[in-house]
Amino acid sequence: MKKNFIVNLKKIPRGESYENEGKNVAQISIQIPSNEKILESHWVNNPHYRVEIRLSKDARLRLGIELIRSALGEEKTDFSHLYPSGKGNVTRNLGIYLHPQSCELLVTDYDFDVIEEEIEKAEKEKSAS
Repeated sequence: MKKNFIVNLKKIPRGESYENEGKNVAQISIQIPSNEKILESHWVNNPHYRVEIRLSKDARLRLGIELIRSALGEEKTDFSHLYPSGKGNVTRNLGIYLHPQSCELLVTDYDFDVIEEEIEKAEKEKSAS
């Protein structure tokens, strides 16, 4: 495993290799108290669901660094649970503190297929239901 990771600060016009491969897939869901996850299929019926992530510049940097470490480092982390900060309960995880008026955040590692295959699977699931 590499000890150092170099990030070009200037965007490459033809695209980074990960962009061209279609492997940079992330899924965002909302988990309600019953542990049910609200995914896109629920959004069609209620388009008012939104997820907003507000990050300071330092938080973007620290979160990015910690995500790179967890993806490439020797100590792989496949699950992180971040809690909002409060008096007597200030916890930093993945390099950031959650604002006191935040929701809990779960960050998990998952091996998705390339985006085209994920779209096909989602379409099949949609038409099967």
